[in-house]
Amino acid sequence: MESPTTVAPDLLPTVTFSDLGKSPELNRLSFLPDGPRLFAGSAPPEGPLGLTVFMSETSQGVTLNATFHDNVVDPERVTAALDMVATDPIALLKPSADAR
Repeated sequence: MESPTTVAPDLLPTVTFSDLGKSPELNRLSFLPDGPRLFAGSAPPEGPLGLTVFMSETSQGVTLNATFHDNVVDPERVTAALDMVATDPIALLKPSADAR
């Protein structure tokens, strides 16, 4: 099967969310002494309209990572959504004027 070369502009992305959780084992790893204790994962998006979000947590913070095709999914919207998750997650539950 060939990969698609076009996508309908009115379709919404397919979002896959994976939470790697908070693992006590990660905090026992030998991270650099002056660096942050971060752990992240990623996976290829599910096709042109795929948007895969990974979340992981250590004792020092949460990491969000998104993979997607930036020529299909608007990178500014993805960045804005990830920023909102980090700063005001409750706002994501409010209706939006341009929501479909």
